[in-house]
Amino acid sequence: MWFQPIEWTEAACFVALEGCLTVLVGLMLFVPSALGKDGWYKPCYLKNAEGYEQAAEASADTLPALEIEMGAHMIVWGICTMATLVAGESAQILCILEILPMLALIVYFFKVNQKVWALTSLAVLLVFGYLGFVPSPMAPSIEWSAASIFVILQAVLSLMVGICFLAGKTEDIYKSQPLTQTWCSTREREILLGTTLVGVAVAEAGATLSNVASDFCLLASPGFLATGIGHWISTGDKKNAMTSWVAMLVFLCLGLFPRVMQ
Repeated sequence: MWFQPIEWTEAACFVALEGCLTVLVGLMLFVPSALGKDGWYKPCYLKNAEGYEQAAEASADTLPALEIEMGAHMIVWGICTMATLVAGESAQILCILEILPMLALIVYFFKVNQKVWALTSLAVLLVFGYLGFVPSPMAPSIEWSAASIFVILQAVLSLMVGICFLAGKTEDIYKSQPLTQTWCSTREREILLGTTLVGVAVAEAGATLSNVASDFCLLASPGFLATGIGHWISTGDKKNAMTSWVAMLVFLCLGLFPRVMQ
């Protein structure tokens, strides 16, 4: 058997629900704009004429790129979360780790004056906290392998970049990735992008902590395919697209190698 059977505890069910909803939201953002149709952002801005005029003036034709990029990042966050769960990670540990991106998501919703969604995210955070800490989880013992080392390094990198976006320290990032600034041009967008990167990082960290990095690599690789496609079709960012696809290939190799050697 390639993957351990999931023990469907309350924590596992809630993590699965959160992961599936994250992927669904990502697809609802990504697919319409990728097909050249209006997505969520334009109708949202149109509810506030003044806000839409400001957004259109500041970022002309970048709303489709924004939807494609944020959709792809939501997809990879959800896929990584589900990959960690399916690979056999302790759902309790994942609940604890998911508190971090949920905190950032609450900040984002308050920043854009969406108090209902902010309170909804707060309720989700409280559920994560309860399911994660009751009863107290056991401290994991990490078994280091090539897959776990790569995944934890990837997690640290994602977390560092995510924190930079959350804190607004993006000058150096934009110098090396100028195309990112064309669609991530407001403080609110930086916070949302940082949230998704932190979400990916905690899922990767959870896979390492639970010694399921190899299975995680195999299951999570489609997420990096999505981000690569998003970079390519949104702004023609071939550099970041190639980076995502190289990461996908490394994940595939680390996931398949142990099975080929069996």
